[in-house]
Amino acid sequence: MLIRRRFLLLTALGFAGGLAFVPSIRAGANPSPTPQQLAGFVAAVTLVCAFCAWFGLRFADAANLPMPYLRRLDFPAAPRARENFAPAISFGVLFAIAAIAVLRGFHQHNLPGPLWSRIASVLFAAGSLEIVVHLFVMSTVVQIARGRLWAGILVAAVAFTFFHVAGLGGQSITLILASTALNGIFGLGLGILYARYGFESVLLCHAVGHIIAVTLG
Repeated sequence: MLIRRRFLLLTALGFAGGLAFVPSIRAGANPSPTPQQLAGFVAAVTLVCAFCAWFGLRFADAANLPMPYLRRLDFPAAPRARENFAPAISFGVLFAIAAIAVLRGFHQHNLPGPLWSRIASVLFAAGSLEIVVHLFVMSTVVQIARGRLWAGILVAAVAFTFFHVAGLGGQSITLILASTALNGIFGLGLGILYARYGFESVLLCHAVGHIIAVTLG
């Protein structure tokens, strides 16, 4: 199973995501983290993404999960895909609208930092996080479950939801339930996109939703 080029690309994306999220951490943390702590964060994100990309790609190939464009990096002779990105873009827009409604309905602040840093954080949200959650977790579960796609979709959705809800301690139960429902539905949708259209659609959908939400929310 050839994964070298995809592995290097996704590891670089993981590193870029960790680095791009540093301004948001500095804007929201009190007290501000030290340069050593920030460097440790970027290094940890890069190592986790490298691990998840290595095994996620192997399990994705073994389970024959679609990856029409990325897979051609290692298999140039693979048939060209006729990808349809409309579902990914549409679902990303719908998620952004729902996320903005939740933020405004519960009077929650948007991601801290100036607009440029909020937009840059898309590399972490739609890159680093998706390498871990859908490429690694979903691919692993599908492989372990002997090709049962829904097992992978459900487990990845739970992991996705937990990541987003874990930091809501101290908030109202209503907000926690709304966030759980919103991220649970989004996680399920991303898993379905992965199973049906490919991992590229997951990256695109999450990127579209995140950019619109942090820009207009």
